[in-house]
Amino acid sequence: MDLNISPPDNAVFEKKASTKQKEHLARARLKAKETIARRRQLDIEANLKAGEKDEDKEEDKEEENVIVEQESEAPKKKREFKTKKVELTDEEIELKRFEKFMHNMKLYEDAKLEEAYEKEEAKKIKCSFTQEEFDYLMKRCEDDKPTPVLPKSNSDPPKPKPLKMSMTSRDKISKFGR
Repeated sequence: MDLNISPPDNAVFEKKASTKQKEHLARARLKAKETIARRRQLDIEANLKAGEKDEDKEEDKEEENVIVEQESEAPKKKREFKTKKVELTDEEIELKRFEKFMHNMKLYEDAKLEEAYEKEEAKKIKCSFTQEEFDYLMKRCEDDKPTPVLPKSNSDPPKPKPLKMSMTSRDKISKFGR
């Protein structure tokens, strides 16, 4: 009985580094260490040229770190504008409130008038005429005569009506459909 059991996943998917990869990683680490050492050396030389000693620089850095921490902990103050606080009497407060109320009432009345105007406009029938039709209608209105019905431009000619069949005594149909 063969169960076809496969090996565990970590054995199948385990990725082994080749010797080339290992050598490349070792060279990259060495190069990174050399770069870091070179930068440190350049910093030290720059400090010596500026006249600072390495020890003084470290102490200054520590003091700067302490000052920066203290500044970051202090909350930032918002810019305060000096404003004059005017004490208003009760009458002045009521007067301002009434002025606000009247302003809002005016806006309300304007909105009501506008809504009524829009409703009236919606009720109106809107028609569009060509210039020729408009001139014709205006001429008729000026003449104060009733306007004749204009023929429709898209209408079909009237169809002839079918002839009515007259019933004779022979064509009588009984009530029962015979």
